[in-house]
Amino acid sequence: MVMKNVHLRAALGVGGLKAITLPLTILLSVVLARVLGPESFGRYAFVMSIAIFLALPAGVGVNGLLVREVARAKADNDHALMSGLIRRTLLWVGTYSVLLWAAVAVFWIAGGELITGSADMSVLFALGVFPLLSLIAVQSGILQGLQRPVISQSTQLLFQPTFSILLVGLLVTFQGALSLNATYLLRIIAVAFALLAGIGLAYRRIPAEVWTALPKYEDKAWRQALLPFILIAATNTLNVEIGILVLGGLGAEIEVGALRVAQSGAQLLMFPLFISNMIMAPFAAGLVKTGDLAGLQSKVRRASFLTFFVSACAALPLILFAAPILGLIFGEAYAGIAELPLQVLALGFLFRVACGPNAMILSMAGHEQRALRGQIVTLVVSVTAVLFLSPMFGSTGAAAGISLGLAVGQIYLLMLCHEYLHFLPIGFWKSGLIANIQKRPARE
Repeated sequence: MVMKNVHLRAALGVGGLKAITLPLTILLSVVLARVLGPESFGRYAFVMSIAIFLALPAGVGVNGLLVREVARAKADNDHALMSGLIRRTLLWVGTYSVLLWAAVAVFWIAGGELITGSADMSVLFALGVFPLLSLIAVQSGILQGLQRPVISQSTQLLFQPTFSILLVGLLVTFQGALSLNATYLLRIIAVAFALLAGIGLAYRRIPAEVWTALPKYEDKAWRQALLPFILIAATNTLNVEIGILVLGGLGAEIEVGALRVAQSGAQLLMFPLFISNMIMAPFAAGLVKTGDLAGLQSKVRRASFLTFFVSACAALPLILFAAPILGLIFGEAYAGIAELPLQVLALGFLFRVACGPNAMILSMAGHEQRALRGQIVTLVVSVTAVLFLSPMFGSTGAAAGISLGLAVGQIYLLMLCHEYLHFLPIGFWKSGLIANIQKRPARE
């Protein structure tokens, strides 16, 4: 009963935060898309994708490891280990950022180019914002591992869009326009403010003993687990961003804008799964540690059914009325160019949700290297399909490639769950075969 109450409070809290902040996130995309126009918005989206990609090794890639290890340290009341983990993570973020900056500086010096022009401003923006994004992911992972799911997402979901909308709104109000370079500057300022607010939240909720304890390190174990987590995060991110990166590399900035607008709509379907994964991850790690696979299966199935039902209800209008919705929200300039990409992505993301939290469950069960196989399959299929289809069909081809990669990868991940955990994390699968399989011990 206590566990159920904890899950219910966490679900209501994160769901409430999503409900409050979702309009802010959509409003920010709408304002930028309308003010910048398809071409400049496409350039902005492309550069943001590059920044997100650069932040992977020290940001989202570290997040999964932090969630698991902080949750385990909390369960063991091991403040020394938690202290060592946090210190090592911050050292890694700093080292990685400095090395990347140095590599770019050497490249510029060797090329003899001055840092001028819009192209170089785009590069400077990506280099300036990626360390901030990395630290936000670290802060989120620590709080999520401490079972503070609502607060862990406040920086990303609440502070970032709020500060961005305020700054963009002020500039547009007083100047009546917004240039691409001004957008870059405002975005960096907003992310920095959001990070400072998030650090304040994290510092107050990390146990005081963590800061006074003599740090304990498990460097070998962390290093072994870090690369799979980074690669899993990289494949997850690239499966979403690969279309933007390929179209941007081809110089098709209008198509980039169309695809980003389509993704803004279609990714709404992933929010229920995102909420479920964020809440379930630390509890899944605990249930696996105690060997309660039956309890894990029951909780995952209930969560999977609910997330699919909510996503399906949201997908129907997006698929049937894509053009009117896009024209009303983002402007008529996007109604024609983003309609088909939105419909294709909506179908692909809905299938992803239907397959349940398979990669998260495998990772929390210590099978992150096996989960990586499925993510690699997804990435290989997506990259191949996007590279083949994008030059011919633009944003629609990129959307089709992304959806195809998701479908193939999810089927393979379900096969891995079946093989190593002996249950499928699908809420609407009720066959007796799976019920019998769960009685067998999971493979190591």
